[in-house]
Amino acid sequence: MKPATKKIIPLIILGIIASVQSKAEPVAVVEDVNFVSGHIQPMDFLDAETTFELKSSESIVIGYFSSCLQESIKGGNVKIGQHQSTVIDGEINRKRLECVGGDKVAENVVGQQLAGAVVFRTKKSKNASTAYKTIYSLSPIVRIVSDYGQLRVTRANGNGNLQNIAIENGVADFSKSRVQLKRNKIYTFSYGERTMTVKVSPRAKLEVPLLSRIILF
Repeated sequence: MKPATKKIIPLIILGIIASVQSKAEPVAVVEDVNFVSGHIQPMDFLDAETTFELKSSESIVIGYFSSCLQESIKGGNVKIGQHQSTVIDGEINRKRLECVGGDKVAENVVGQQLAGAVVFRTKKSKNASTAYKTIYSLSPIVRIVSDYGQLRVTRANGNGNLQNIAIENGVADFSKSRVQLKRNKIYTFSYGERTMTVKVSPRAKLEVPLLSRIILF
């Protein structure tokens, strides 16, 4: 019997070369794009090791979940990493935002060009037993590994009015359901047998960058 062989299929789309999506949890999200051709769009989730090419006149804005880095990239060959991108023959500017996945702190990153050195250190919580994640949007977007259904949202402090947020194409967008959370309140999100508890930051706003809105459930 002949051993099974893997098929490698290159994906080439008018100057954009992207890796085939895997089932791994995404590491970044596309916040904005500025090019005519290609199938990369805002709200696309990117896996580590994804690669694509930008023309000198093309640009993209990417947000990283673990490092909370927002990158503005113009031109070049781009490779998606775990915490930041590697860019060859292009320009990149980075800044750190407040986001849910900020379990890593990026230092000395603002204004760096290309793939400059970035130091990460793990945040130390004052209370290691804290079971909730802090969110910075009053109207978040929750990514769920399910195309359709409903995300159940309840207040966790005794005032547990149930609200259902529709899941469309794997995301539950609170703004589309016209649901606005309140600052300093704790909520429980549930879908099937899975639950997540979050606390809304006192600095949370309605108008925040896409990266600051997304919660990986």
